[in-house]
Amino acid sequence: MLDLKILTQPSVATKAIETALLVTAVSLFAARGAHWTFFVISTMVGGLLNALVLLVCFLLGYTLIQKTPFEMVLSIYYTLAMFVSSVLLIATGYSVYVTCGVLCLVLSFVYGADIYFTYLNVKTGNPTCPSTMNYPPSTMNCPPSSVNYPPSTINYPPPGMSYTPPEYLANSPIGPRP
Repeated sequence: MLDLKILTQPSVATKAIETALLVTAVSLFAARGAHWTFFVISTMVGGLLNALVLLVCFLLGYTLIQKTPFEMVLSIYYTLAMFVSSVLLIATGYSVYVTCGVLCLVLSFVYGADIYFTYLNVKTGNPTCPSTMNYPPSTMNCPPSSVNYPPSTINYPPPGMSYTPPEYLANSPIGPRP
């Protein structure tokens, strides 16, 4: 079930804005084969896929990734790449490319805002111990006080339980008992 209330969070709202602007920019842009057009289209399509995947994850309630630096690193890259794309597109002087370049420039500012909101989430979050998950209090042991895996001795069968291994026939797929 989609949680549309999460769109009120700034980090998620920027993903929705990025998605809408990127769909518009990609639909306006038609690569004509120049060497820089492939950079521009790959930046826009990559940004669109990134924004769509993260937006869908957030809408489905998977917000733990907001507490990690992954989204911030992607936003830093897309801020720079969208700015370079906007310069390349505006420099052409062709009206559709200039429009697309202006959208990319706006996108670079939206990605810049996303860097700030993601930084706030990373700074205040603890990705290894989510407080928003509904764990029973008895299982919430984060960080674990002691790790008992693997066990120091293999105790099988447990005390008080007798276990006789099964007998295997000589022509069994497993083979005869050793």
